[in-house]
Amino acid sequence: AKWKTDQTLDGRLELLQHNIDLRLNEIDPDRAQRQPLNQEKARHGARVLATAVILTGEPGICIPDSTQPDKGIDAESVLGDWEPAEVQALLERGIFNDALYGIVRFRHREIRELLAAEWFSHQLRNGNSRQATESLFFREQYGHLVLTPRLRPVLPWLILFDDEIRHK
Repeated sequence: AKWKTDQTLDGRLELLQHNIDLRLNEIDPDRAQRQPLNQEKARHGARVLATAVILTGEPGICIPDSTQPDKGIDAESVLGDWEPAEVQALLERGIFNDALYGIVRFRHREIRELLAAEWFSHQLRNGNSRQATESLFFREQYGHLVLTPRLRPVLPWLILFDDEIRHK
């Protein structure tokens, strides 16, 4: 699909970003009219949910009105300023698997990790505390600087967006 639109494949980062854009678009025109959600807002919501999944270690995301609210991350809480219909529209996009027992998951681990890295990068560019963000990734343990295991898969993507973290 990327080759057809751009006549180039570029690198893995560009391929994954293109794939994310494709999967965040609504392919059903009838549903797009009933549940409008622009591309920018959908990507922001996906980034926030991906970061929540990475930080909590809970891969499941509860769909609104789930019969099992105690399992998975509550998407409506994480996206607190969104309308329930917008949350539902996002969770029905192709970036997520089909709902099973009231829970969805990101379709691919790499996409989840890239979206979380984009969120962290956005936080750093917008003036949030670099020290607080970096402390999530790098910890001192027994006199050595170590990587936080849970965030280790996000780091290869984040170093593409942030020179200071790449240097560190």
